[in-house]
Amino acid sequence: MKVILPENTTHTIKLIPRFEPTENNLLMKVTKEGYNEVTEQVCTYTLTNGLMSLTFDLTGVKQDRFAFDLYNDNELIYKGKVFFTAQNPQDFNITENVYTYV
Repeated sequence: MKVILPENTTHTIKLIPRFEPTENNLLMKVTKEGYNEVTEQVCTYTLTNGLMSLTFDLTGVKQDRFAFDLYNDNELIYKGKVFFTAQNPQDFNITENVYTYV
């Protein structure tokens, strides 16, 4: 799961694709979890030593969850999820501000 900030509309995430794409632009199918709203968009990427930096536009609010499939010429190269949070993605903790018994 990739964690992104809701105040940004353009996001960049890092991932390892199943294979190196042959096209400059990739098709991303995004599904909002719980609503089954599917949108398609073209996204750009850079590839360095097998690690892809994928840049795409997505709007959401805190705690929105999306599943996405990334395609290169109708071949699936990555399947993943993104989660919107107001926390810094480096310090993300899914149980922040949740009381637990010790």
